[in-house]
Amino acid sequence: MGAGYLLRRFNVLGETAASVLADLLINLALPCNIFMAFYRSFSIENVRESLTAFIISIVMQVYCYLLSRILFRKQPAARRSVLRYGIIGCNSGFMGNTVIMGVFGSAGLILSSVYVIPLRIAYWTVGLSCFVPADLKTTVRRSLLHPCIVAVYTGLIVTLLRVPLPSGIVTALDSLSQSITGVSMVAIGAMLVNVESPRSLLDISLYEHMFFRLFFIPLTCMLALWLLKVPSLMRGVIVLMCGMPAGSTAAIIAAKYGGDEEYASRLVFTSTLGSLVSLPLLTLLTGLLPQY
Repeated sequence: MGAGYLLRRFNVLGETAASVLADLLINLALPCNIFMAFYRSFSIENVRESLTAFIISIVMQVYCYLLSRILFRKQPAARRSVLRYGIIGCNSGFMGNTVIMGVFGSAGLILSSVYVIPLRIAYWTVGLSCFVPADLKTTVRRSLLHPCIVAVYTGLIVTLLRVPLPSGIVTALDSLSQSITGVSMVAIGAMLVNVESPRSLLDISLYEHMFFRLFFIPLTCMLALWLLKVPSLMRGVIVLMCGMPAGSTAAIIAAKYGGDEEYASRLVFTSTLGSLVSLPLLTLLTGLLPQY
């Protein structure tokens, strides 16, 4: 991450470098990683676990939506739409799957890849409705054709049908999937350069959002999953996915639909920076709970 920050700060990487690296990860490296996780690790037992993760994800999206409607009512409309979107949508695709792969390996990546499906649909329905009315047909099509989602069902099909792949293809997919950690850290470091002056980060609403997005939501989720005796691996994956920072799409959508783009950029920055502290803490806490 430090390398990415320095390379961008000294203009070795251009202004669009972070965006290009993020696109490379989301559209190529992550899909390869997800596909190989299914190809190497998926079993009949994973079907039941994946279905459970999918249902929990739906419940969590409803929870986040209701929470977003309660919070930030006193904020100006342009900021309120950004804050609500930041509660509903988090950086699950670019950052979430990468972190899960690093912490829990392929078994965790399978669960996170399924968990993210309802989350992506929520982005483009209730999330987008924070700014403008959302078109359900377009949203479903966009979600189903997202490269990471395509990797989920192609991986499922190839694995369940036991389709053999040539060793050359497997080697190539493995090589691409192993590039995730390094490239993602460089991309995040490059993104952190785009911060405004320190004074612009003193807005208390940014830290209110950080508290709910990075701590309140994942900790309440952790408590509920512990009380329900959800298996430890699934519990850890879901808690970390719930604790991901606001996604960079917040700034993009705010710019496109008349929200406060500059404020959205600060929100993404502070949330991402805060997650460098919150995610290790959440990982530690989930490990301290009784194992099921």
